[in-house]
Amino acid sequence: MSLKDRVIVITGATGGLGKVVAATFAQAGASLALLSSDMTKLSELAQSLATPPAQISTHAVNLTDADATRAAAEAVMVRHQRVDALLHLVGGWSGGTPLAEVASAEVASMLGQHVWTTFHLIQAF
Repeated sequence: MSLKDRVIVITGATGGLGKVVAATFAQAGASLALLSSDMTKLSELAQSLATPPAQISTHAVNLTDADATRAAAEAVMVRHQRVDALLHLVGGWSGGTPLAEVASAEVASMLGQHVWTTFHLIQAF
């Protein structure tokens, strides 16, 4: 299947995996909507990709905020007219720490990163 002219939304685009995935899809000719919480990092990533400016958009958004997520999805749709794939690469975890020692604030953060961001994205897109 050709990815040329497909619209791919990538959340967590400025993270380690997000950058690799964005570069891979850019090389395949896809149009990209890159989402992350840091506009400076998004701009740097967009400039580093071999993608014509008309085929790429960047959106700084807090995906734990339902309204902000919905606004970002609307901006993507206005810019690209459709979405062919949504790759949700946001996350984090407390690996290696025994559960009895994990702070409740850390668990709340992980739930926000994994559950709420996924929920908001599904509703928005």
